[in-house]
Amino acid sequence: MSKVDCRLRVSRRSWLILVTATWAVAGCASSLEQRFQHHINYLASDKLEGRGVGSHGIELASDYIAREFTAIGLEPAGDDGTYFQTFPVTLHRTLTDESRLAFTGDKVERRQGVDFIPFNFSSDESFSGVVVFCGYGIINPDKAFDDFKDIDLTGKAALMLDGEPPSWADESGNPTRYAMQRNKVYNAKDRGAVAILVVSPKPAPGESDRLTEFVAEGADAYGIPAFHITRAFADDRLTAARVGALDELQQKLDEGGFASAELAHAQVGGKAGFKKTSAPTRNVLGIRRGVGPHADEFVVIGAHYDHLGIRKPMMRKFKAGKLVAEEVRPQIHNGADDNASGTSGLIEIARMFASAPPPGRGILFIAFTGEESGV
Repeated sequence: MSKVDCRLRVSRRSWLILVTATWAVAGCASSLEQRFQHHINYLASDKLEGRGVGSHGIELASDYIAREFTAIGLEPAGDDGTYFQTFPVTLHRTLTDESRLAFTGDKVERRQGVDFIPFNFSSDESFSGVVVFCGYGIINPDKAFDDFKDIDLTGKAALMLDGEPPSWADESGNPTRYAMQRNKVYNAKDRGAVAILVVSPKPAPGESDRLTEFVAEGADAYGIPAFHITRAFADDRLTAARVGALDELQQKLDEGGFASAELAHAQVGGKAGFKKTSAPTRNVLGIRRGVGPHADEFVVIGAHYDHLGIRKPMMRKFKAGKLVAEEVRPQIHNGADDNASGTSGLIEIARMFASAPPPGRGILFIAFTGEESGV
C-alpha cells in the first residue's frame, strides 16, 4: 500500500498496551489518538521505505523516535550520551564454494546444492562431531513427546526431520509452534550440539524431495552451523549406521514412538561458506529515572520499529495458474501494524510515565531494530 489507511486508527494489539480508560474518557478525537495516528502515518509512510535494516528509511525512523524521546524528556541511554545503541547486522549472504559436508565412511563426495545446502541462519565456523538422530527435534509436553530424552548431544551433530507428526496439525492444516525451525535449532543448541542437519519428511505422492532455496536476505546466524540435506543422503548414513531406514523412523515417530539414537561410528564435519554484507543499525534507548530504594532497578518496555523494507511479497497472488506480474516485483512493505503501531504505543507509554510522578524503579524504553532479521 502507498498510503496508511486513516481508518486504521489504533491497532488492537498496541491499543491493549495503552491505558484503555484514556479512550473512554477522552473520546475518539483525543489528543492521544491524534498523536498515535501521527506516529503511525509517518513510520509507515512510503518515505521510510518499509524501515528495512540498512536503508535510509530506517535511519529516518530512528531519528524520529529519538526526537520524540527528547521532546518527552527521557534521558538518553545509548552510546556516548546519545539515544542510539549501534551494532552491525548482516544484510545479505552469498554462498561460496567453501561450503562442505562429509560423513566418515561415506564413499560419495557430497556437493552443495545437490546433497546439502546451508540455511541462511547458519553460522560459518568449521565443525566436527559424532552424529545423533534426534527425531523431529521436538519437545512437546502436551503430547509427552521428547526427542531428546536420554540423548547426550554435547559436542555432537544433531540430525533431525523437518516439521512434526502430521496428526498434530489443526483443522486448517497449520502446524504447531513446535515445528518452527528456530525452536528445533535452539533445542539442539541448548543441549550442546555443534551442528544441525535437517532432512525433509517423506514427500507427498507426486512430489519429490528438494533442498530448500537459499535466501540471501534475512536472519543473522543462530550461532550454530545448520544444513538442509537430502533424504537420500540422510537415509544412506542412517542405514549404514544400522539406526534404520528414514521412512521407517518417520513412521515410528508419526505414531508417537521414540526413534532418537546415536549413529555408531559416524562422524560428520563441514563448514557453511558465506560472503556477508553487513551494515550498522541502531536501537533507540531512553530512560525515565526512578526514585527510592529500588531506583537502581529497571523495568524494560520495548517494541521493534524495523520492518521488511523493499522486497518481493512473501504472499504472492496467482491468476490462471501464473504469478501476477505486479506481485513478484519488489514493493514497499510499510509495516503499519508490524510494528509502527507498537512503536507508537511505546512512545505514548513513555510520554505517560514522563508526565507522571517518578516511579519506584527506573524504566528503560527501547525501540529495537533487526527483529525482522532474526536478531
